[in-house]
Amino acid sequence: MITYKGRSVDAKRIGQELDVYYVFQGSVRAIDCVLRISVELVSVETNEHLWAERFDVSPDAIDDVARTIMTTVRYRLIEAENARSAREHPANSEFIDIIFMLRGYCNQQVLAPNPQNRAEVISLFEHAAQLDPASVLAHAGAAEALLDTIIRTPRQWSAERKNSCAGQRS
Repeated sequence: MITYKGRSVDAKRIGQELDVYYVFQGSVRAIDCVLRISVELVSVETNEHLWAERFDVSPDAIDDVARTIMTTVRYRLIEAENARSAREHPANSEFIDIIFMLRGYCNQQVLAPNPQNRAEVISLFEHAAQLDPASVLAHAGAAEALLDTIIRTPRQWSAERKNSCAGQRS
């Protein structure tokens, strides 16, 4: 948001001008050999601070801070979108059941990736999206599961291929 750099502008106004639900703001200041990174995530709709944090770190730790910020913002946005979706759309018990089932599958995928589980996860996310077409969680989950399949499949294939080739050489 270079347009707003150096100016004090209300998050609600920025949200209206950019047609967004959330505004992520931040600053970085160098103080001696320390970087002070201040960030906040604000709901334009409610003007509520969903998350704010200040980090005082050495330049060497910037990657870790960036990862922390990205992960935290991702989860805070998912929580906020779920809450917004729940306010705008009445709960569907089948949809909620699928989401809880998906959380279990996703945890399994993190611990032990399995192509059969991935296919089931994609199918369930797509079904959830049909039940609640406005659900960001369902659409984002399906997209993330598909992307995970695209990224992991070649690696798994090459590892399997490498193992089978090593077995043939012995």
